[in-house]
Amino acid sequence: MEYEDRLWQFTLDPVGGTCRVAVFDTERELFDAARAGQPRGEVFRYFESRSPARGGWSGSRFSSWRYQAPSDPAVVEHMGRELWEALPKSLQASLEGGTPLRPARIKIASDARRLTDLPWEWMYGPSGWIALDERVRIVRSVPLRFAARPLPLTGPIRVLVCISNPKDERMMDSGREIAVLDQALARGSFDCTRLVDPTLQQLQDALRARPLVLHYVGHAGVNPDESGNLILPTDRGTTYWVDGPALVNAIPASVHLLCAATCFSALNYDVRGLSRFAFAPPDLALPTVVTNQSQPADQGGGSSAAFWETFYAQLAETGDIVEATHEGRRAAFTTTTADWGSWLAVLRDNTGRLFLPPSGLESLALPESRDDEIAQRLRRQLANDFARSLSSGSEPGEVADMEIPASDMKSSRLRGWSMKRMPTSLAHGSRARELMDSLVDRSRDE
Repeated sequence: MEYEDRLWQFTLDPVGGTCRVAVFDTERELFDAARAGQPRGEVFRYFESRSPARGGWSGSRFSSWRYQAPSDPAVVEHMGRELWEALPKSLQASLEGGTPLRPARIKIASDARRLTDLPWEWMYGPSGWIALDERVRIVRSVPLRFAARPLPLTGPIRVLVCISNPKDERMMDSGREIAVLDQALARGSFDCTRLVDPTLQQLQDALRARPLVLHYVGHAGVNPDESGNLILPTDRGTTYWVDGPALVNAIPASVHLLCAATCFSALNYDVRGLSRFAFAPPDLALPTVVTNQSQPADQGGGSSAAFWETFYAQLAETGDIVEATHEGRRAAFTTTTADWGSWLAVLRDNTGRLFLPPSGLESLALPESRDDEIAQRLRRQLANDFARSLSSGSEPGEVADMEIPASDMKSSRLRGWSMKRMPTSLAHGSRARELMDSLVDRSRDE
């Protein structure tokens, strides 16, 4: 599927609280504009016209919209209309021009939690639910200056399923949760391994098989700094909170998609933690994440089954995470709940392409080895980190030419490396820009 891309970048003034939004065609255009100090777009007045408590946006964790709204489509429609009406006319117009064969792909990006917390998937325009329109795709984005290349795929899609239900959390029905995923992954396109209540070490051991997809089902939590966590058991069965850096250190370079799903058979401890986890800072090299922003109202699992079965069927056919999420939402749509809008895709590679089908491999220059693939990814990570440093106005430093030992390239820790973590000293100046140009050239070539 080809798309007409529109990137909506929301920024929040930390002093005055004014929210602005600008529209870009590409991530590179966004980074170039930030580096040039260009104006940050039009005012988004959603927060100016509404008190924090209106519509159930505040209050205790279990009385918030994330737990109540999906059971009442009328409430969700009201929330969606308010979002639509607050959009500047230019953003409303950017939704136009798509067709079913070449949809407008709206990538919503922001560093501000108040903006990423809004349920954009339920936005309701003059023609109905925007995210269900065949001419539009709604996704979230953690933009990168340079996109990651999709992988070639010639065999089954390796999926590691992790079902986590620590004893000191609300007990979910693991059997029903497993049955939903077993049905979704029953196709011959998948090679599935399942873990039930693994510790972090057991999960890390299983990840040595280098799956392409990690699918987590369980509870989530939110730290005092508002970052999110997945929750695994300890060897005593109590909870162990896994934040972004911990998972980055655990997963190998092979994992290009994380599905972080809430349990449907029990109330999630804090479902906010899933989307907060997905929006981890860009210098944490998490893969693209498909997750829930609200608790499904269908506790029987019907909406979850419809979403995941369609999602994985579409993923196996096309390798396109954006299209798989869109079709999954449409499959989960009913008139009795708004669960379909619970699922969101957070692109952390710009493209949302998990792999290239065999027909797309003829003109692709493939890495000669796994070490070459990891080295390519590391160079791209460094280039993206430099781009963020330059666009934010900071002064990246002079970096000595690095030779990366093969032993280090095999380490899963490379996925978490960034310029802030590199052992070499950084000093600003022409050498930094020379290195940046070199990294840019390498990333474009690859």
